[in-house]
Amino acid sequence: MELSVRPAIDVPLETLIDLWNSAFADYVTGPVRFTTSLMAQFLYASDINLNFSQVAYGDDRPAGIAMVSRQGWTVRLAGMGVSADFQGKGVGRYLLGQLLDQARERGDRQYVLEAFEQNERAVKLYDSVGFRITDRLLGYTAEQLAGDPDPALTEIDIYEVAQALMQHGDPKLPWQVSGSHIMRYGAPTRAYRLGNAVAAISDPNAANIRLIAMIVPPAQQHQGEGSRLLRALAGKYVGKQWFVPPLCPQRFGDFLLKHGFKQDRLNQVLMEMNLA
Repeated sequence: MELSVRPAIDVPLETLIDLWNSAFADYVTGPVRFTTSLMAQFLYASDINLNFSQVAYGDDRPAGIAMVSRQGWTVRLAGMGVSADFQGKGVGRYLLGQLLDQARERGDRQYVLEAFEQNERAVKLYDSVGFRITDRLLGYTAEQLAGDPDPALTEIDIYEVAQALMQHGDPKLPWQVSGSHIMRYGAPTRAYRLGNAVAAISDPNAANIRLIAMIVPPAQQHQGEGSRLLRALAGKYVGKQWFVPPLCPQRFGDFLLKHGFKQDRLNQVLMEMNLA
């Protein structure tokens, strides 16, 4: 079989959607079914660069897809999959090799990705070409959080949360919860401050609220400010279920467990490759 790649920008959107849905029909989290609207949301939310993203072809038939984001010298593989008809034929390894070669030619210095640890075949593939696990990313769910309404809770621009993350956040945070990514969020996402602690949450009108990010400056940490903010948010939005997707570095999990969250069954690993 003759393999080749084309930039995703040169491939019709309908083909990208069909490839994605076929590749992720048996995904570890359940089947993925993108529509045009959902694909558009994914491209925006993940900051996808369709010029760098690639579609693999096997004998001139669409066979695999890889979506790529880029910040400075760092590239992120936001998603890669192989169509059901081409799985097990080396398409994924070929496509990944093309991505790495292109990144080196551009002068990129680091490649990052997240993969579900339970997706053993994918993790093994990434490991075999040189990616190494640098962190475990866990998810959490809370059926009900203890609330303590606080009149000092103040809504702020989410850009303030992004600034705090860039100034004080862990430099090894996953891409999706980094300050440079969160600053792109807007309504219905909301952000709040209580004392020195700030947090960003998803649409509070939904039944389930995502805790996107929370940070307290180092000088004020271990003084209960994060706990007060979380209780104030739960007190403001009573009766909601809360969740953190599997993007929370394991070292921060104790804080969530202390406040009533439970760890989810599936988790991701953060993998990196030094291209230099």
